[in-house]
Amino acid sequence: MKKNRIAFIIIFLSVLFLPIVTFNYKGTVSEKENRNLQSRPKNFKEANNYISDRFGFRNEFLKIYSYFPQEKISGNVIYGKQGWLFYTADGNLSDFCKRNISLERAKKFALSLKSMSDWCKENGIIFVAVAAPNKHSVYEEFYILNRPKGKTFMDYCAQETEKQNINFIWARDYIISSKKDFSFPLYYKTDTHWNPSGAKLYSEILNKTIENNFPQITFPHIEYETQVQLNENSKHDIANMLTTNKKFSDYEVSIKPKEKDFSSYYEYLKNEGRNGVIIKGKNEKLPKALIYRDSFFSALEPFTSPMFSEAEYKWARLTKDEKEYILKNKPDILIFESVERYAFSIADIEF
Repeated sequence: MKKNRIAFIIIFLSVLFLPIVTFNYKGTVSEKENRNLQSRPKNFKEANNYISDRFGFRNEFLKIYSYFPQEKISGNVIYGKQGWLFYTADGNLSDFCKRNISLERAKKFALSLKSMSDWCKENGIIFVAVAAPNKHSVYEEFYILNRPKGKTFMDYCAQETEKQNINFIWARDYIISSKKDFSFPLYYKTDTHWNPSGAKLYSEILNKTIENNFPQITFPHIEYETQVQLNENSKHDIANMLTTNKKFSDYEVSIKPKEKDFSSYYEYLKNEGRNGVIIKGKNEKLPKALIYRDSFFSALEPFTSPMFSEAEYKWARLTKDEKEYILKNKPDILIFESVERYAFSIADIEF
């Protein structure tokens, strides 16, 4: 009996302390969930996220948890209607519920972009800012909650940015109005991101903005063909966050030029995703570009690359620390893209 008690105490203490002993101090990225881990905390909320992201055996505990009965919420995932999954962390839930609205921060957002635009203009560089819509902003009808009516935080940011006369693309309403023209979604049901069809729609607006800023240049106009297949065993990033063996169905979309391959327009000098992408275009008369982006630009990149003679896609936030690098590379156009859920933090960028 005494031995059983000792064994129980040892097991109990192991379960209690192993997550602490194996705490993930050094990691910066969750490859499984395709997102950045919470960095060292500055306040209580960040401290809670920091611990939740990094405690030892986190994935193993989540997998065990996933076997218990669940209804609508699991960790940072909400089960939506008709098989849709929505990511709630990184300000997504707050944005959906419109608890993040601040006119003061919207003005700071616009001023941050204005400082970038002014600096680029002083150095002979065209500046374009792009905001990629959150998935729940385009497909809120599949959420389990009703979204409050009225403007979003990004709507206020766009309103303030327009006053500053900046090249700024916020085309959520265009994406929403285009949904009826497709027999499949423009965002993945089991992922945070748009699929190639959603990205292609957005690229049409971005590419038109690029053309308008270089009226003396003839840009390629490419016709594309689309292939769509329903995958009954799809495991995109939100599904992976559930760490469950449950099968999810989703549409897999592939788009390519009708008569030529993408290689007819550009080649990759480097193609390492988060670690950088560099392309060399086949037409030297096209502008040279430097793009600061997040994961949403991964699907945009095939449709923007034909617009450039050279382009580097940096998975990084555009800050004043990048000025030297920008001047060294001398791009004709600088693009700064960020998904909608990170807009709140753009107000804090110093440039």
